[in-house]
Amino acid sequence: DNTPAEPILPADGACPGALAGACASKGVKAAYLDGPIDCGGQGWFCRIMPQPGWGDCSYGDCNFANCATPDADELDTDGHCH
Repeated sequence: DNTPAEPILPADGACPGALAGACASKGVKAAYLDGPIDCGGQGWFCRIMPQPGWGDCSYGDCNFANCATPDADELDTDGHCH
């Protein structure tokens, strides 16, 4: 595809367990963008992080702050969770 989005893989280069099935069936980039995420019913997985050259939260749909962000309880500017 012609999009600048790039998946950020763990250091070992393997898909995370929650995306392993999707990576195997449709490829890494499509899995990161489209899922499905298999979290085993254990909560939210944050999927969309700012990436240089790919825009930011100006699309108006950021809804979380990282725990290490100062004043994280008061912000929702670090990315988008599903």
